[in-house]
Amino acid sequence: MKRLTMSLLLLSSVAVFSGCEKNLDTAVKPKVDTNLPVVEYNSIKSISAINAIALEWKSIVTPEASGYHTYRSNMQLDGTKFTRIVTLKNRYITHYLDNDLEANSKYSYTISMINKHDVESAPSEAII
Repeated sequence: MKRLTMSLLLLSSVAVFSGCEKNLDTAVKPKVDTNLPVVEYNSIKSISAINAIALEWKSIVTPEASGYHTYRSNMQLDGTKFTRIVTLKNRYITHYLDNDLEANSKYSYTISMINKHDVESAPSEAII
């Protein structure tokens, strides 16, 4: 019985740690199609609170649209390096609430449209 328990423990440890093989810090370059429409900078509106920012933008009316990627940069820590924070898989959702932010920090956002193949448009101009 002890041998069986040790074998199961070893097997489960191997299964758990083999799943941790990938480096999650490795950035994946997005697939961009410059022919897709871009979210208009002038259509992006924001409302900020102490630790949250709400974004809203004009939808892109095209059959190709299936949703949006939203990217954020903490200007003090990351400069202009943007990280994807959410994928909205519905082309009719044109708002996002980014909460649990650090108070007294400056954030910048870009938004891109995605199609059904998860190929995205060029990002919007950054809104600060």
